[in-house]
Amino acid sequence: MKTRDTALILVIALAAGIGAFLMSFEGTPAMADGKPTAGNLIAIPVSVNGTQEAVCLIDAGSGIMVAYELDSRFRIKLKSAREIIWDLKIRELNTDPDPDQVKSQIDLIEQRQRIQKEKEEKLKAKSAK
Repeated sequence: MKTRDTALILVIALAAGIGAFLMSFEGTPAMADGKPTAGNLIAIPVSVNGTQEAVCLIDAGSGIMVAYELDSRFRIKLKSAREIIWDLKIRELNTDPDPDQVKSQIDLIEQRQRIQKEKEEKLKAKSAK
C-alpha cells in the first residue's frame, strides 16, 4: 500500500475516532460547558498540493471548523480552527462580477424583454383593428 493511501486511511480513522468521541456527548447542546456538539460532525478528507493529506472537521451544530494535517511521519497536526458562522453570513467576497452587477444585468435584460413584448402586443392590437 502506498504511503499516501496509508496516510489518507489514518486521517479518515482520526475523523471517525473524533466522531465516536463526540457521540459520547450525545444530548448536550452545542459547546455546552466547552463540550463539542454530538452527532453533527462532518469529516472531509483533503489532498493539499497532491503531496500532503489533511482532513477538515466541521461541527455543524456549533459552526466550528478545524483542519488537521498528517505529515510524512504520520503525525497529526492541528493546522487551523475557526468559528465559521459569521463567514457564512458574508454576502460577497472576492467575486467578479459581484451579485449586484449580476442583478443589474438581469434587470436590464428583463426590462428590454418587457419593452419588446409591449411593442409586439401593440402591433398585434393594431393589426387586429
